[in-house]
Amino acid sequence: MEGTYLGDGAYVKWNGYAYILYTSNGVTRTNEIYLEPSAMRYLQRFVTDISLKAPLGKSGISGT
Repeated sequence: MEGTYLGDGAYVKWNGYAYILYTSNGVTRTNEIYLEPSAMRYLQRFVTDISLKAPLGKSGISGT
């Protein structure tokens, strides 16, 4: 399964247990990071906390 493009050369995919974040230059895949379920929950909590504290566009989350 191909990953989902997140922007800036970053992709994510799911292997049935962990989320795999990786970068690609269009030819090769590099810099893989495996986030197990507990790490993904921490990342989701972090994004939620930042989103609540900063208006959209100021946190970097909106892509602006």
